[in-house]
Amino acid sequence: MARQLVSLRPIGRALMWMLGLTVCMEPAWAIRHPHAPPPPQYVEECGGCHLPYAAEFLSAEGWKQLMGNLNDHFKVDAEIDSGNAKSILAYLVKHAGHKSSFDPGPAKLKITQTRWFRGTHADASRGHWPKHKTRSNCQACHPKAGEDDFTALSDPDF
Repeated sequence: MARQLVSLRPIGRALMWMLGLTVCMEPAWAIRHPHAPPPPQYVEECGGCHLPYAAEFLSAEGWKQLMGNLNDHFKVDAEIDSGNAKSILAYLVKHAGHKSSFDPGPAKLKITQTRWFRGTHADASRGHWPKHKTRSNCQACHPKAGEDDFTALSDPDF
């Protein structure tokens, strides 16, 4: 009685196809930040003036510096009570971006100056900024940014 060998090639091809699909989809997945929801204090205190940015947008060191100087927060006094400040800082540091995403040396305090931002927005730098006036206005290009979804773009041709 002859044994029939089962070819593993179709299974291997399927696994390689799924791996390839995962790699191709990763950039879109990576900008939907799967993290714990921010504490209400962060949404209330920081979101009262601007989009409460995802913690991954700065390094832990950047968040520490930023939160340590709220009396001069980009030329605005944004001081908050120490209890809220500690809670917010703990969240930001715990969920901060990995240091490999940022430039070596002193931490950048402006998200738009980080290596991560410059890399993910390289194409946008070629002509879309003047229309939106400021790079810190995420919702000008990403209409669902307030829902922590940066995959949708307001300009479908971009």
